[in-house]
Amino acid sequence: MTQSFDVGGEGGGHAGTEAAAAAAGMLVAALVVLMVEPHWIRVARERGLVGRDMNKPGNVMVAEAGGFWALVATVFGLYVY
Repeated sequence: MTQSFDVGGEGGGHAGTEAAAAAAGMLVAALVVLMVEPHWIRVARERGLVGRDMNKPGNVMVAEAGGFWALVATVFGLYVY
């Protein structure tokens, strides 16, 4: 008895399904960021969790730790995928 594996992806016909799942995951991640980040920016400013933006001239203060919420959004997107 021999087993056949479809390594190249030519015979499976799942490319459209995989692309749709990947697109859904990216959409969920983007929506989570768009919903959470504005709220986080307000909270961070209220609580003093801000730092100087080193890439802009002057003394521009921006919210810190926003990357954590981007990571959370990525995890949600991967759960959907």
